[in-house]
Formats: sequence, structure tokens, C-alpha cells
Amino acid sequence: MRRSLILLATMGASALLVAAAVLPRVGQAAPAPAGPSGAYAFSLSTHDANTGQEGNGLGTMVFDGAGIVSGTISENERFNPPCTCGDLLVTHAPYTGTYTMRPDGSVLIDMCISNPSGFVRVVLEGAFSNAFRSLRFLVSEIGNALGCTATLTQVPNITSGTADKL
Repeated sequence: MRRSLILLATMGASALLVAAAVLPRVGQAAPAPAGPSGAYAFSLSTHDANTGQEGNGLGTMVFDGAGIVSGTISENERFNPPCTCGDLLVTHAPYTGTYTMRPDGSVLIDMCISNPSGFVRVVLEGAFSNAFRSLRFLVSEIGNALGCTATLTQVPNITSGTADKL
């Protein structure tokens, strides 16, 4: 009987030690993931005082956890004088691309959007927060011609957005 009690006490103590080593303690967060993975919903806004461009967009970003991103984007852009560009409406345009995580938590996303006028290359710069549950980004470069391999040029407008993990 005494041996059984000692064995039971030893097993219970071992279980507590293992649980303490593996489970997070109250008030402590679980370890953060190494990078983004899964689906995010995003929204963005565009403004250019020089061309009169104003717009909004929304869509999805799906990170595979290994450097590939894909999703869809819808945008509605208005161009006012002095620009005579007309308006732009993109609905549920698919895109694919790559993303590179930097050691400081920032990210570069290089994507190719398929829209009615052709493929457009867009580069986003951003940073994740909240254990990769939130992303803040801006459009830093855009292709200077149609095509996924177009040479990049600095974006003349201000386009920024946020994304949240679904």
C-alpha cells in the first residue's frame, strides 16, 4: 500500500512538472508564431492631392506560411481635375505574389493583380503586430507598365491600409 502511494505521488508530481513546462502560466502569452499564415481581410484608402485621386479598396490576403501570398482585391478610384484619367472600378480581382519577412517584423509583399486592363505589379511595405493577427501597410511601388515583371516606380499617391486575421 505504501509503495502504491509513493508511486501515485511520484506520477502526480511528474505530471505537474510536465504541465508547468509546457502550458503557459496565467498572465503569460503563448509563444508567437514565426510568421503570418492563413487568411486576412484588408481595407485600404488612396489619396493624391496632385491628381485629385481618391479611392478605397478591400479584399483578402492568404499567407501560406512559406513566402507565398494570394487573394482578391476590389477597388473604386475616382480621379478629379486636373487628372482626366476617368474612374477605375476593380471587382474581385485575383492576385498572387510573394512576401518576405524581415527580422524586425516588417514585411515586403510583391504581388501581381489580374484586372480587366491586364496584370499590374504592386509592392506593399508593412508591419505585423499582435502576434501576426494585424497588419498595417502602404503601397510603396507600382509597375510602370502592364505585366507582372514590369519595372517598379515609386507610387505618386498615398495608399495605406490595415488587415486583420480572419
